[in-house]
Amino acid sequence: MANKLDSFARSLEADSGDAVSLSDGRVASFRLSGMTPSVVVSPADHEALCRVLTRANEAGLAVFPWGGGTGRGTGYAPFRYDVALSLERMSKAVEFLKDDLTAVVQAGMSVEDLNRLTGAEGQTAGLDPPHPGTSTVGGTIIADRSGPMRVRWGKARDRVMRMKVVLANGETHTYGALVVKNVTGYDMNRLLSGSWGTLAVVTELAIRLYKAPDRIEARAASFSSTDAAFKAARALTASPLMPVWAEVVDAARIAALAPECGVALPGPVSLVASFGDFEEGLNDQLARFEEILAKEGGDDILRFDDKQTARLGRALADPPGGEFSDSEALAFRASGRLDQLPRFAEAARRAA
Repeated sequence: MANKLDSFARSLEADSGDAVSLSDGRVASFRLSGMTPSVVVSPADHEALCRVLTRANEAGLAVFPWGGGTGRGTGYAPFRYDVALSLERMSKAVEFLKDDLTAVVQAGMSVEDLNRLTGAEGQTAGLDPPHPGTSTVGGTIIADRSGPMRVRWGKARDRVMRMKVVLANGETHTYGALVVKNVTGYDMNRLLSGSWGTLAVVTELAIRLYKAPDRIEARAASFSSTDAAFKAARALTASPLMPVWAEVVDAARIAALAPECGVALPGPVSLVASFGDFEEGLNDQLARFEEILAKEGGDDILRFDDKQTARLGRALADPPGGEFSDSEALAFRASGRLDQLPRFAEAARRAA
């Protein structure tokens, strides 16, 4: 194996002129399931990444793509882990077509940087994965990590118009186009989204944007039980209202959120939702949501202004337990009908 790694490093240096170290101090920060890579490679562009995968394929090395590392605790442990392929140098905006509501970015750009780029023009991609300052656009899409704003903007994979990828043998492909209806056969972008880098490494993405709401505010109310809170949530989804996000949180989550958002949600179970619109439309939506809360038995209605709502939304998107869960944590996601979620929540609590 040492000979293969040495040959791999020499080949890359000959290809690009970049020296590759097999034992620098950075490898420890790329640990995955208790395993440390022998080498960390950080190509500067798409062509360099193609060469890395070509050489690794020739040497029979196991390569793991690495964005921000926020998903390192997810999935099965690898059998081998030779090369960490970091996209940290591929983090630039390629093209911002603001009139066409499209941003073309390299996969290593953080979601926070994408939001900063598009927000300056009053636009949004609707991406809100955990830890947006660390999570990359490519990692968010390739893992299909959707946050609370999925209620308004859909799943992360719905944002992709075009995707440039490199296969394990170094071959490069581009799927999709800069138009909304761009698929006549298999939708490869949807196949790759959620593949966690097991099928290909994404290097560039064209992201569909939307006009951002002028203002966003939230309301929360307390309920005596999970059943009652979800009953109110079903009434909200059955109404014409369009929340930016809507969450039911229990007492433990309320306690964990308080330090992050600066305000304690009313409990023991709380339904909280935010709405975005121009001022008159926003006030109408908030008033109608308060009517739903009151009708469904909600008490202690708490009102959040735009700054408080933004802070609460970020806290809801981040899982409890800090930036990265420890090795003893069990993280999972479940989907189901809204009327089945109260029973699932109770079963999860009993199991825990």
